[in-house]
Parts: sequence; structure tokens; C-alpha cells
Amino acid sequence: MDDPELARRLNSLIAVAVTHKRANTVILSSIYLNEGEAYKRLADSYDESFIFQTCNRIEIYALDTAGRGVEGVLEIYGNKASLARSLADVHRGLDAVRHLFRVAAGLESAAIGESEVLGQLEEAFQDAIARKALKAELKFVVERAIGVGKRIRTANPKLSKSSNGLGGAAVDYLVKRGIGKESRVGLVGAGAMASLIAMKLHERGFSNVVIFNRTLENARRLATRLGYDYEPIDSLRGSIPSLAALITAVKTSKPILGRDDLNLMPPGSLVIDLGIPRNVDGPAISIDELKEFMAALNEERLKAIKEAEAAVEKELRGFELAYKRKIVEIELSAFMTRMERLRLEEIEKGRSKGLIDGDEGIDVVTKSVLFKSMYPVINYIKNIAINGSLTEAVKVIREIEKQQEDSSGQGLS
Repeated sequence: MDDPELARRLNSLIAVAVTHKRANTVILSSIYLNEGEAYKRLADSYDESFIFQTCNRIEIYALDTAGRGVEGVLEIYGNKASLARSLADVHRGLDAVRHLFRVAAGLESAAIGESEVLGQLEEAFQDAIARKALKAELKFVVERAIGVGKRIRTANPKLSKSSNGLGGAAVDYLVKRGIGKESRVGLVGAGAMASLIAMKLHERGFSNVVIFNRTLENARRLATRLGYDYEPIDSLRGSIPSLAALITAVKTSKPILGRDDLNLMPPGSLVIDLGIPRNVDGPAISIDELKEFMAALNEERLKAIKEAEAAVEKELRGFELAYKRKIVEIELSAFMTRMERLRLEEIEKGRSKGLIDGDEGIDVVTKSVLFKSMYPVINYIKNIAINGSLTEAVKVIREIEKQQEDSSGQGLS
């Protein structure tokens, strides 16, 4: 890369990812982050940060202009830092961007190409914005990744159409185990994952579904859209005896069901636990077992996967220019803020000296603003000429003149 400033900015992007590729769900559950606390600690060391946690991954992205490096991220894991370090894949610069693009496209998922991850990524993105963890450069990267995920799926529908994410696999597993479509099925959760499971149940023809959730309004909205029942999560234990199957998909700090609860379920019933950390403390079909169920399906999508991988690389080639433009926008915005502050300061000085009482006073103020704005530029051009090339200095002057001519009609009219 022959642009040092762009290289410096890109190299400030880091990603530390612990995923299903090197850690099973038991390990992932053991190092799952409290996002509120993690974001606060990251804010002490990094300009921007983004946490993306699902049942298959714990990923932390950071904009590291201060040079804290990866260790500052790993410290977020507290006494689990050594374990996280041993399992983490570290990505920097364009490699970090590539990784996030691949995640958004479903290419890093256990069920390659699944669409659930994109909804989860958007949900995490909005959460990070609400926490003010994403502001400018890293926000642009994540937003761009979401766009990449959408574009790749639009251009290559086979990637997701024949894909069976964990939600779809859970529903297919119910069918495989003989759970009838008229059977009473319970679903715990109303977030991105649970919403996709509910839609998959609806698509497969399951009509007798009840959705349990801590926030009842979220359950109501989801259930109403699909014609399902809904209940507060407190009523789950009392409803268990009537369920032929139960799927859990919520984020909790501790299990919501124990062995005694599962013993209340009818003979032949089925429990699938998609929670991270685990939602069920007892015998249940785990994420790892579902991954085995999905493995054969990935082979059928090899052509679509290769096309998606090529699309990611194409998007990455266009990213550098887009990122450079974004940085320029950020710098110009900061520059204009400084100029506005200078303008206000000079006007105030003009008032205090009695200069702003007519056209002559305004002329004095604007001349002062122009001088102070252009002084660093003039010095910069002088340094180019003295320490480098006169030709380059003249070239800069001619370019400024051209830009001024092009923008001459944009001032006061």
C-alpha cells in the first residue's frame, strides 16, 4: 500500500474472534461477555469498539489508534483471558475487515451461508450505536459489512436458500424426530435468533406454537405476526407438561430450566437448547449436536459458497477507496468545525474591538479568518519547495487554484 496514512488508519482496526472453529459451545458459554461491562472497559482504551456474540462466536472489534494492541481486548475476559487468548483468532487491518465481511455473508458460520447471522449482526450494530461505542470509522466498517452481507445474498440467493442455519436446523430436527406439525411447541425468546426460528416453524407448517419471553411486548409482536400464542417467561414451568417440544434461544446469565423442570415434559418430547450460555441445565439437544446434523448440507452449497467468497474479495477491493473517502469526510468535518470555531472567535474579537459596525469591520474579520485558515497551508507549501521539490510545490498551488475556481460559484450570492 503506497498511502501511509491509509495504511496507518487500516492497521488501527483489530478483531479478536473466538468462534465455533476452535471452541465448542460449553467453552463459549464459559467466556461469554457481559456486554454492558465489556463496552465500558473497552471505552477506556479504544476509540471505538464493537462486540458480536452469538451461539457460535464471541468477537470483539476495536479501533486502536493509541496502539494498545490485542492485549487490551483480551483483558476484557478477566480471569478467562488466558483461555480466550489460546482460542482466539486475531485479525488486523484489511484482514479484520475481510473477516467481518465473511461473517456478514454467512461464510464463517457453522451452517455456511445461513441468513440468521445477518439479523444478529444488525441487532448488535444497533446496540453498539445506542451505547455510543460506534461513532465514525469502525461504525462505517460494520455498516459496510452489513451492506456486503445483504448484497451477496441478493446476488446469490442459493447461498441462503439452500442453507439451514441453526434455527432452521432446529425445526428440521423436530420433523426428523417425529414432532407433528399440530403438536404444541414452545419457543423461549423473541430476539433475532428466536424470531427466525418462529418464522421457520411457520414456514414448515407448525401451527400450535407458544412464545415465552421476559419482555412480553416483544413476544406479543412476534406471535401476533405469525398467529401464535404468547406468554410471560414466568409461566414456562407451568406450561411444560403440555409441550411436545421446546426450543430455547435467549441470552441469560444462568439456566432458565433445570433437570426437575425437564422431568415434567411428556414422554417422547424434545428439548433443543440454542442459548449461549446454555439455557438448560439438563439433557437437551445442544448446538454442537445440531452442527453435526447440518454438516452434510454445506457440501451442497460449494458452488454458491465459492461465488460468495469471490464477491467478498471484490467488495474488499472497493472498500479501500470507500474507507479513504470516509476518512476524508471525517477529517473535513473536524476541519470545518475548527474553522467555524475560529470564525466565531474572530467575530467576537471584532466586536470587542469595535470593528464590526459595518462592511469595513466584516472585511477585517474575514481577512483575519482567511489568513489564519491558510497560514498552515502556506507553510506546508513552503516546506515542500524548500525541503523537497519546487515542481511539487507549484503543482499543489495550481491544484488549489483549480479547486477555488471550481467552487467559485458556491459562496455568497
